Amino acid sequence: MKRTFIKCRECASLCEVMKQGGRLTAHCEKCRAPIRLEDDLPAADNTLLPVLLLGGGALFLVLLCSGLVGGVLLGLMNRPAAEVAQIAPDPAEPPATASFPASDPSEAIPVSVPSHAVPAPADQAGAAPATSSIEETAAAASLPERTDDPLPAEEPAVALPEPPSPAVAVEGVEGWQVQPDPPADMLSEPKNPALRITIPERNYAAGHVNWGTSDSRICYVSDSEKRQFLVWDLQEGVQLGKFFPPPDLPPVTKATVSRRGKYLATYHSDRSDDDQINVWRVADSSQTLSIPVPKGVGLGFLEFAGEERLLFFTNEERAFQVWNLSQSKQEHLLKPESPLYSPIAATSPGGSYLAYFNEEAVRVVDLRSGVLAGSCPGTSRNSKLITFAPDGTEVATLDTDRNLVVFSMSEGTASPPVSLQSAEEGARLSGSTYDGPFVQWLPDKSGWLVLGGAFIDRESGKIALKFPLPPHPTYRRGSRRVYDANYLLVQGMEEDIVGITFEKTPHDQIAAGKTIALSGGLPEDIGLPPLTLAKLDQVEERSLSDEPQGPFTPDPAPTPSAPPAEKLRVEGPSHHIQWVVDQPQTGTTTVLFGGYGADRLQVFDMATTRLRAEFAPPFESKAWAVSPDGASCLWEGKNRKSRLDVWSLPEGKHIASWRPYAHRKGSYQEVQAAWLIASDFALTINGEGLVIGWKLPECAAVYQIKISSGRENLLSPGGKYLLAPQGREITVFETRTGKVSARPEKNERGGAISNVVFHPDGDRVAMLASSLTDEYAVVWRLSTGKIEHSVRVPDRDQAVSSLAWCDDDYLLKGTHGIGSPGCNFHLIDLHKEQIEWLYQAATYRKVGGSCFDGHLRFISEKPPGAPKKPGNESTVLWRPSLPGPEVAALLAKRAPVTPQEPLFQSGSALKVDVELSKPLVIEDSDNEKLKESVQAAVTRSLTLSEYLVEDDAGWSLVLRTKETLLPHKLRIRTQAFGPTIEVRVTRLTVEVSLLSPEGKTVWSKTTTGETSITRSTRPPAKVDLEQYLHQRQWAVVLGQATLIGLPPEIFPSGHADGAGRSSLQDGEVLFREAFTE
Repeated sequence: MKRTFIKCRECASLCEVMKQGGRLTAHCEKCRAPIRLEDDLPAADNTLLPVLLLGGGALFLVLLCSGLVGGVLLGLMNRPAAEVAQIAPDPAEPPATASFPASDPSEAIPVSVPSHAVPAPADQAGAAPATSSIEETAAAASLPERTDDPLPAEEPAVALPEPPSPAVAVEGVEGWQVQPDPPADMLSEPKNPALRITIPERNYAAGHVNWGTSDSRICYVSDSEKRQFLVWDLQEGVQLGKFFPPPDLPPVTKATVSRRGKYLATYHSDRSDDDQINVWRVADSSQTLSIPVPKGVGLGFLEFAGEERLLFFTNEERAFQVWNLSQSKQEHLLKPESPLYSPIAATSPGGSYLAYFNEEAVRVVDLRSGVLAGSCPGTSRNSKLITFAPDGTEVATLDTDRNLVVFSMSEGTASPPVSLQSAEEGARLSGSTYDGPFVQWLPDKSGWLVLGGAFIDRESGKIALKFPLPPHPTYRRGSRRVYDANYLLVQGMEEDIVGITFEKTPHDQIAAGKTIALSGGLPEDIGLPPLTLAKLDQVEERSLSDEPQGPFTPDPAPTPSAPPAEKLRVEGPSHHIQWVVDQPQTGTTTVLFGGYGADRLQVFDMATTRLRAEFAPPFESKAWAVSPDGASCLWEGKNRKSRLDVWSLPEGKHIASWRPYAHRKGSYQEVQAAWLIASDFALTINGEGLVIGWKLPECAAVYQIKISSGRENLLSPGGKYLLAPQGREITVFETRTGKVSARPEKNERGGAISNVVFHPDGDRVAMLASSLTDEYAVVWRLSTGKIEHSVRVPDRDQAVSSLAWCDDDYLLKGTHGIGSPGCNFHLIDLHKEQIEWLYQAATYRKVGGSCFDGHLRFISEKPPGAPKKPGNESTVLWRPSLPGPEVAALLAKRAPVTPQEPLFQSGSALKVDVELSKPLVIEDSDNEKLKESVQAAVTRSLTLSEYLVEDDAGWSLVLRTKETLLPHKLRIRTQAFGPTIEVRVTRLTVEVSLLSPEGKTVWSKTTTGETSITRSTRPPAKVDLEQYLHQRQWAVVLGQATLIGLPPEIFPSGHADGAGRSSLQDGEVLFREAFTE
């Protein structure tokens, strides 16, 4: 039997259309208002058909134009026949026809639900289910006769009126009429804990899991396109049913399963057809109810309340519809106080209440009566989640600031908010995709599981336990759900199969984590030595702008107890060596090994090279420092939230643990560098440049000072001072007090400071100052505050690996090219301000300085040709004395370099000219604008402000371009560009010349480039490919030409663009040696 509904104009509730006395009538069961169907809903009468047949075509056209029969006929013509797959329905619950109000309030859309059975689909995945056409009949012919007035026995509430005052006063929010709503039966342990449910996949895409509500024992799994649904009873460990949506229906975009697995509701949406909600019996795949939804309206919420109620929210109505499945009718239309667009809502475990956000409050509706039973104000407008406790006694809300608020269902009162910000950051894992509830209650309500990876203790509001999601490929999803008090449900991958399994709830770890959380620790501290909370109550504030306290006292390196050996052999590959540190006081050398395994320290006798001790913490850590006396070492635990631990050497006794920046936020909690000044004092610095001095083992902060966050901060040889570069300046302060001790004059050459190194005397400090085109070696004397030397150094484009002192008057700069196994070392004579010689180390890997004697520590692999055994490589650490006797002998034989008279004299003038030829291929090129841009770039690359003029007198630096069309062409065919495209090829030549006042060319430089395309070329969309490639060609070639590097002999000595002189001839190497045994 068909049933037709129409929407009341007065209260917008759905009313059933009945046939009474040969006429179609309808009465609103809510407001009892009669509905005139002659105007509102034209319907076919049984007497119309013979009249139409006898009256002929004219009368038919008149009636059709008047609308008496048009509505019915057009409705039948426009609605296609529906084909559904089902099994015979339950006789106790006959299927019904429901209607959803269309956009016009006066129009009802009749939809038929079949009352006969069709064969069930095949039980194989992907098999096409059997279908059956549904017979179409006129709506009026199926309407029942009705002789009495349609007065309802009950009045279902449609709007949300405010609740009346209760007869007995209840504690809590005024007017609160909500009671705890527990489920019918609480979950018990699964009968088959070894159950594994495989998630179907389609086209290598991950399937989907619907966990149901927090107290549900039912879930379904589907493929990525939702073409099959497998419904499982998790407690019994059995599959309740397999459902394949009929192929004639639009695709399923949303689905949900009832709490005990009786029904499956699917929402079908397609751009071409009207949307619809279908309810299916899981046991036999029969269709129980079909509710049409106008095309494009959209569905914001779909969930079962109990077993026999279905709720959904339509974006057109801005209201919740409550349908009774046992009666196949709509019970309530719940309109919120103010319009909702994306409702955040949840139903209680017992199915009696609906809670949702509206007007900065949590509204609770009694679904049995449709009445607003309570409202809790004070929550955030931007709330994003609401969830009931498993026993229905509380409900939790979460806002966009990650604040969780819990409301009592019996009183309506709210608890203080709990911040989940740190929990979310701790639970999220890079590279993993989480597909599960954001917040879940623990069964005993002692906390919550956030993002499937962090247990939050309710009492402290901190993370009690954190563990990662199960492994899974990047294109699949993982999740974790609380099942009951003793089990979790986990979605992950095992043996390349994605599925759902049970895992035991780690109660012991949660309890231990809760104890640590209450004491101020983190889950990362579980199983580690006790943590001391950092004491910051007596910290003193220091500033780099403070004036230096008295004259600077140098801090020289201690004298070694024994002369070091020339070479030291260690077991392990060279690329695992992180750093090498000498302890002159104890006569030891400490080597840190890192790499693929855990870091470890090896302590060697400096003179005999024997291994004295070896140490590694009991958990994976990274070593930061070793104390000058070699008695202790400082480590940071990997993935331990910047926890620092101090251990004694060589005993390995734990001394202290603390988190220096637990009071900071975000990435500023991370330690960027740390030093051990002594066994009882440490320095740390974070990403914002906050240096804190710590007294150990109390972990008490003595002072804090803000410096640059770069990694160029350096301890003095004796550990008394820390040097902090700030732009072109440096500041030195005491490590134990934070008081400023020296602030030398500002460096005016070069740019950013790097590779800072102290002289062993503790008074002089050298560093590199690099700009875009130049690099200088700068030496300060801290006791006077003056710059003693500033030498321009070569190989600006190569990577700098080291800078070290050699004796008192030389610096050794090490550079290496990209991909080169060796390294070039230039010896810089500070007094002559020139490069004396070049040393090539063919098997160089790393280099480290030793402050106490100025020598270098070269780290090399085995000599070339020596056999290597995987996992048992040997590395040699060399300490050659540089410069050696061979180099000194070669230098003595060389003729001295005669200084040249510079071409530029005082009063010289230089003019920059740019002469651009017309581009051959680029259309509509603005040569004047391009000329100004190139001229500005050339001027910026020269620091010649005292020489540059705009008139024609003096010297000229001329940039000229010439483009030549080549005979061949590029043929390009890619998926992005479509068919084959021919691109003309040109050669662009740019010549830069320096002309003397007499017009003579004294220096020139030429750069060329041809039109080309590489794999990395990514043209913007919708552009001419040929134009783009030629514009790119001009940009690259002109960019190379504008990086001007004029020869040093042009400038007077000491000019900013004057390069350091060299006693080497072109291509000459004075000393070349590979490390050998």
